[in-house]
Amino acid sequence: MVCDFCSSEATTLMSYPTKDFKLYEANVFGRAADGMSIGSWAACPPCVDLIEAVDLDGLVDRALARYPAAAKRATILRTLQEGFLAHRTGPPRLMSAAEIRTADLVNAHHDELNESEIDRLLEGLDA
Repeated sequence: MVCDFCSSEATTLMSYPTKDFKLYEANVFGRAADGMSIGSWAACPPCVDLIEAVDLDGLVDRALARYPAAAKRATILRTLQEGFLAHRTGPPRLMSAAEIRTADLVNAHHDELNESEIDRLLEGLDA
């Protein structure tokens, strides 16, 4: 499974309980769309340290270090992570292997998106 903050593969993840919240409003393919954050967020150990230190700059820098091409989206990334911090409802807990496997299945569709589709979706966020 991947960390929701930096997208690194991790075998050990912590789950942060989070209230559902609207991530963004966008015009996607000519239609209004709301992006929602539903449920908890998973964090790898280095991101847990940054979250617990409330180091938003560190979280953004870590994600951008893994994906330098995403630098043009740094403001969006920062906004998403600020949303997490504002809606976090409690301390993290270690995710079980079964939870990680289930999350991998749920997130499998993300692997089916190609880079141009992702860029088009993100461009809707910039609007």
